Amino acid sequence: MWHAKLNRNQHTSWGSAVLAIVLIFSLVGGRNAAAHGGLSAEADTCVLRFPGTPYKMHFAGYQPNSQQKEFCEDIPERGRTIVALDYFSPELRRMEVELRVIRNTSDPSAESKNVDAITEIYLPPQKRPTGTFNFEHTFEEGNYVGLLTLRDGSGEHISRFPFAVGQVSMQHTIHLALMFLMLLVGGGTAIWLVRIRREKSF
Repeated sequence: MWHAKLNRNQHTSWGSAVLAIVLIFSLVGGRNAAAHGGLSAEADTCVLRFPGTPYKMHFAGYQPNSQQKEFCEDIPERGRTIVALDYFSPELRRMEVELRVIRNTSDPSAESKNVDAITEIYLPPQKRPTGTFNFEHTFEEGNYVGLLTLRDGSGEHISRFPFAVGQVSMQHTIHLALMFLMLLVGGGTAIWLVRIRREKSF
């Protein structure tokens, strides 16, 4: 009975430790996903979605002068950048799609007051029967917001995706540090539980 109780307590402690680690990973991943709005990495593919619709696009970014071949979401370095968008949904080929990239300012009303003043890139509404289009721009370091607007019979649908330029290295370092810290906590908890079990078994 005593050994059975000890084993149950041990399993409970193990379960609590594992659950805590999973929750921390979920919170870190959740914040990262939420930060990028309609743009997310799914099964090694960067997908851009329009909330409330089934429409999707494939997003691929390249920097000819960067060592990183392809990126999704944040742009690794400032400089020349090429972005290609391919339509997953055939219906999009018959719709007008507008692209605007703006600087992300500290004034939340700037986007509605005078959007032209903070616009970096603008491609007017246009149908693209080929189902693909791209743009090129030389970005400076900072925070931006991409706005893709499509128009169908029911009105406008906007995919909004914030992204950063030249800040990926720091984010990656922080993410690795958090993962290392969680592994240390998990490993320390496991060692502590083993020691407690050995002490109580004597």
